[in-house]
Amino acid sequence: MNQLKSALNALYITEGVAGTKFYHLSTALSKSVSLCDKLTMNANLPLSHWGTKTQMKERYCVKCEAAGAEALTQAGIALTAPEQQ
Repeated sequence: MNQLKSALNALYITEGVAGTKFYHLSTALSKSVSLCDKLTMNANLPLSHWGTKTQMKERYCVKCEAAGAEALTQAGIALTAPEQQ
């Protein structure tokens, strides 16, 4: 895969526009729409942040996680059993 195609297919953490601290995964081609087809906005979080929960009670889309599981695993992110939403 060439570098441009690889960069366009890269995953980014995005935040849903319907609520705060609810995160999705999007590609560089469409950061405004998640892998699960929800409207999103840029979250400015590194992919390594995926799944991190703090006192802010972040939530992560299980549909996006399933769709991006291979890329998350390749990025070194340990996937746990998804929580019910």
